[in-house]
Formats: sequence, C-alpha cells, structure tokens
Amino acid sequence: MPPSLRCFLAIRVPAHRQLVGLIRALDHLGRSVRGVNPDGIHVTLKFLGTTPVEHVAAIIDRLRVPLAARIRHQATIRGVGVFPSIQRPRVVWAGIEPSVLLTDIARVCEAVCQPLGYPAESRAFQPHATLARIHGRPPDSLASILAEQADALFGPLPIESVELMRSNPGSDTNRYTTIAAIPLGGTETKS
Repeated sequence: MPPSLRCFLAIRVPAHRQLVGLIRALDHLGRSVRGVNPDGIHVTLKFLGTTPVEHVAAIIDRLRVPLAARIRHQATIRGVGVFPSIQRPRVVWAGIEPSVLLTDIARVCEAVCQPLGYPAESRAFQPHATLARIHGRPPDSLASILAEQADALFGPLPIESVELMRSNPGSDTNRYTTIAAIPLGGTETKS
C-alpha cells in the first residue's frame, strides 16, 4: 500500500434513473463535457486530499461516536447548476435541498479532521453531487439543458452513513473506492 492516499468523506448518491439519464445527455454534448460514472455519484462532506495511511484508522475511529449520535434521515436531490459560473462552467451538479441535519454531519466531519491537520473549508458547505466536468468551451446546448432541469426532482438521498473514500486518479471504471462506511445512529421520528 502506498504511504498516502487521496481521500474524502462523502455520502453516496443512488443512481436514480433521472440522474443517469441526465448524465448520459450531458456526456453526449461533445468532447468538452464529460459525465461522471453513475456508480460514483456522491456528496462530498470533507475533502481531505493527500492522507497518510496512518491517519485512516484515526479518522474512522474519531468519527464513530459523533456520527452514532446523528440520526439517519433522507434529503431530496433537486435541480441542477454549474460551478463556478454560467459564463465559465467547469462542473455541472445536482443540488441537495437544504438540510440542517446534513449540514451538521458536514460540520462534524470538519471538527474531527482539523486536529489531524486537515484545514477547515473556507467556503460554506453547499451540498451537491457532481454530474459532469467541463473542459474548454461548453456547447451552447448546455444552457438549454440547465434551464430544463433547473428545478427537476431527481429523488431521495438516504443519509445512513458517511463513507471514507479513496480517489483512484486515472481509473475510468472504478474511480472511487470506499475504505470504510461509518453508520449514523437512530432514525428520524415524525411528529
């Protein structure tokens, strides 16, 4: 095993039929737009980057107790957008409707990782799932797809565990590997 891995903490997103269809449509826009592998769709909670192998067990152990105190729940995947701007899009994403519970889980991930030397994010947590990456000038048809899907409902996002994932650069078939899944605690109760 190498001395370090490229890692992040995330929640896996189910490959809903509508999301897969949109990824395929984006992938067919031309060479400048490349859809992601539907099996690897996720919401990044904390990007760690280069992670020494000896940190892996510590990260998992330190997340167990605080995540066990968080409830399993469900968010909603809705709408699409781009980063950084519509004038210079580089990433097409599906949005996750605002969730106090999901934001709290991201905050826990930040707090656990900081003492291990992973700096806090400078931007506020904005949950999303990357659907495609854009290299160069995008085709004009991208704007119409974005307009059509701006408020599309893609389905539920079950939030039951946080996964420590490894990025495998250069791998087209299995770009992300789950190292460990740390479960959340109880279930959400309806009043």
